[in-house]
Amino acid sequence: MTVRSTKGTYGLHPDRYIVDWSEEIYNSWPDIAPLLQFTGKSQRKPTVDPEYNWFEEAEGAVRDQINNAVGYDPAAVNLVVDHASYFAPYDRVLIERTGEIVLVTAVDTGTNTLTVIRGFGTVSAAAIQDNDYLMILDNAMPEGSGKPAQKFREPVKQYNYTQIFKTIIGATGTVIASEQRGPKELSHQRMIFNREHKKKIEYAGIFGQKKEYVAGDQIIRTTGGILEAIKTNVYNAGGVLTEANFDKEFVPMAFYRGSKKKLMLCSPLVLAVINSFSKNKLQTASGEETYGVSVQKYLTPFGTLLLAQDELLTGDVFGGYAIVVDFENVAYRPLRGRDTKLLTNVQESGMDIEQDMFMTEAGWQVKLEETHAVLKGVTG
Repeated sequence: MTVRSTKGTYGLHPDRYIVDWSEEIYNSWPDIAPLLQFTGKSQRKPTVDPEYNWFEEAEGAVRDQINNAVGYDPAAVNLVVDHASYFAPYDRVLIERTGEIVLVTAVDTGTNTLTVIRGFGTVSAAAIQDNDYLMILDNAMPEGSGKPAQKFREPVKQYNYTQIFKTIIGATGTVIASEQRGPKELSHQRMIFNREHKKKIEYAGIFGQKKEYVAGDQIIRTTGGILEAIKTNVYNAGGVLTEANFDKEFVPMAFYRGSKKKLMLCSPLVLAVINSFSKNKLQTASGEETYGVSVQKYLTPFGTLLLAQDELLTGDVFGGYAIVVDFENVAYRPLRGRDTKLLTNVQESGMDIEQDMFMTEAGWQVKLEETHAVLKGVTG
């Protein structure tokens, strides 16, 4: 076809254009699975059994609480507590709120009742309230007395399970044979779904609950995560988190037991709040100690927090969460020979497709739950 005109782009047939395509497929994904990144490098401990067990022995109890809704008047000598087994005759016990010391003369573990002598010191007996804290100081034995009553502690068995995680990828023979811009389809899927597979394991490490379910000849095991384990150190901000609340209430709780350097997995909101605090407390952490995860150091008198954003902590509930992990007491436990593998060509025979599968059988081990902590309820 002949046209009397100078040809411009408008007159060029669209099929003749060579379109400028980048050979990359870009994404805006943040660091994924920081818990898995840290523990997978530093605390990877293969197991030889899908159920793995360990013993924990807590330090001898030094604190308990009064358990009586109406409290006690200054003359009361029989006090009901939460755990009478923590006490023995001749223990000196401080009632923390009032400063009064009492001397235990008898213990009834059946009714959780202590018989005491009130005002056993320079502070006089005063009214006691429900849930008042009691601190066991020491014992004061009578002259010429025999042996004190023995307090017996037995290590507690803990356990968890490995879980089988599978992620399938694939494409038809036609797609595989076709030329494509960017990476080949299966290669691109392997990259994408390797990340998705790691996220599944991270989800289990944070939110998982342990379970062994038997139905006929099938057994399904699920691994318990860190939120299931943490019972002791849970701090509810209940709204706006201030620097004073964080530094004076939550941080001492988080470092009361365990290591002096811990990982803090933060929702985006909590991370933004902490970054609004005093900048002289924040430092950039070196790559040698972060295993490829972007973190900041938050320096406190009690220890150092390595702050890392975890994209799984989102939504109306978990968007206000942060989890402090003593990574010396958290382990990634793959079943021996069953850590993450890419199995190729797993499609059924005769199908004109090619399928690969990421498979992992692994679990989490959260030891000494009092060395970890949870911050929740942050809204700003």
